[in-house]
Amino acid sequence: MSDDDFLEELKRDFLNEALFMMEQYEESMLALESSQEPQEHIGRIFRVAHSIKGGAAAVGFEDLSHFAHKAEDLLTLLRVTPEKINTEIITLFLSVGDQFKLRLTQLQTTRDASWDVEDLETQLLKWIKNFQSTEASAVSLADCEVPVSSEAGAEDITNYELLAQLEADIKSTEQAAAKPVVEDFFKPQQIEELKSQQKEATPEVVAQPASVLMEDKVPLIQPKSTTGGPAEGAHKKAVVVENTILKVDSLRVDAVLDVVGEIVVLKNQLLHSDVVSQGENQRLTFIVDQLDKSIRDLYEKTLGIRMTPLRSLFTKLQRTVRDVSVKLDKPVDLQLLGEETEVDRSVFELLGDPLMHMARNAMDHGIESKAERLQNGKPEMAKLTIAAKQVGASVIIEISEDGRGIYRDKVLKKAIEKGLVPAHLKPEELSDDQVYQFLFAPGFSTAEKVTDLSGRGVGLDVVKSNIEKAKGQVRIRSNPGKGSTFEILIPLTTSITDGIVVAISGQRYMIPIHSIREIVQFRDAEVTQVANLGRVLKIRNKLTPVIDFRQTLENSTFLDGKNIKLIEKSDAQKTYIVLELSSGLSALPVDEVLGQSQVVAKPLQVGHPVPEFSGAATLGDGRTILILEPNALAQSKVGAA
Repeated sequence: MSDDDFLEELKRDFLNEALFMMEQYEESMLALESSQEPQEHIGRIFRVAHSIKGGAAAVGFEDLSHFAHKAEDLLTLLRVTPEKINTEIITLFLSVGDQFKLRLTQLQTTRDASWDVEDLETQLLKWIKNFQSTEASAVSLADCEVPVSSEAGAEDITNYELLAQLEADIKSTEQAAAKPVVEDFFKPQQIEELKSQQKEATPEVVAQPASVLMEDKVPLIQPKSTTGGPAEGAHKKAVVVENTILKVDSLRVDAVLDVVGEIVVLKNQLLHSDVVSQGENQRLTFIVDQLDKSIRDLYEKTLGIRMTPLRSLFTKLQRTVRDVSVKLDKPVDLQLLGEETEVDRSVFELLGDPLMHMARNAMDHGIESKAERLQNGKPEMAKLTIAAKQVGASVIIEISEDGRGIYRDKVLKKAIEKGLVPAHLKPEELSDDQVYQFLFAPGFSTAEKVTDLSGRGVGLDVVKSNIEKAKGQVRIRSNPGKGSTFEILIPLTTSITDGIVVAISGQRYMIPIHSIREIVQFRDAEVTQVANLGRVLKIRNKLTPVIDFRQTLENSTFLDGKNIKLIEKSDAQKTYIVLELSSGLSALPVDEVLGQSQVVAKPLQVGHPVPEFSGAATLGDGRTILILEPNALAQSKVGAA
């Protein structure tokens, strides 16, 4: 490998590592506002800026190193005086973090992109000069006075050399910045050796440590301590985590998962073979059983590699909520629950935009202004909760606030104006859930004026499309005047699908189990024809439309419905799968329920979208089965089943 290639590899490693550290930077910055002990967080932030400064200089990114050095100078002063941290400084450093990420991302793609941070540098220098002038006027040798025992004959063991050094450290920014650098580049063992050498050189200073009374002066130097301060604890913890994390390209993980998926298919075929199913060879049966168990463990552990906690995504939401809160002057108490909940990486990537839009929507539309809240008898500070939890093979994410809620009449009026309500339906007969679904229509907005946050009709339609890509659903609950809750239900992973295998007119299909409400049986006489709705079933005193699967096949862009002959059953009683969809409940008639299965889902590669089917899979007998997309089925016209 040439020197140029080696340097280029170092640059790539630095950029990847720095972007990884920026998540910790932003998380610690946001934690400063509510933390009672800011030293630990400011120490972590300092180490990130310090690492970026040193790493960027080492690989030749001088502009990034120079900017990081300015940020490090101010952070050094804040480590000594953490009580001076305020909202304005936190906002400044969040902007600094944004520029760090912008430059790191630019350098990953092109090294010639322009980067202007002159305004931020000016603000950093302004705060540094402000702190320096404040310290110069406030700190004197008397502030560092060390009282000693007043007893007669007491020995004066005051370390005047140490006092002079403390005064010099406070007055000199360069000396204050140099000490944390030593902490970062010397290992704890080396520091201990230096201390022991210092003790041997000055034994009289530590002969009677109890006589030196510096209780009032400890906070000044505590953040710099290398022997037990919060910053050291955070550093040790970070080193442990770094040594246990192995960073692997996601494409390699996907390739391994595909191979394991193929092994699962082969295992299923082996289990369904006549030689094994007959059980005549007990030794072979035992080996196959052990193989089945091992492959299941292998598949679950491989999936676990792709699982990603929601913590980093929640941190971005925290930043969004904070920025909007400051911009709109709407103080909010943000509660983040279930950050450790894990989802598949593919699902994680699809959740970013929906959750961002919903958080902004909650702040802009849901939560009232301070004056409006006080007028309605509510506390000035609103509550916004973002919570995640795992329920079975699914994850539920709820975004709830105690704002003004959703007013049905206002949404319905806007929907009628936009022609979203079908002419044959009476608006007053629509359920609240049906009315709330109009909010997800493209271009729909109830904002009275256009701002940079809302009013353009962009947002909730993105939420619905991305959630449906993740095989999920969105539900809305609202209490006008008291608040609203948006609930997202998504599967843990889209790589595998749990479902029910059914037979419809001689063909086998799979229905995802997360869409199934229940399985019921009705006689033909219990199916009712209703005007403008087609055939319906009365399930638990609620009319449920029956999906016409024949018409779905005829309208499909994938299957040629004209060449498919559906089998008409003469049985008086039929089985219906009740599907729980974003638009409500629907019933799908099936000939038979064949059982439950877990399969490796593969996308259909046919050159154009196939909304009626979400993918295909191979069952244990080696035959391919199509996986139905319930939401697309419900959009087909209802009629005679």
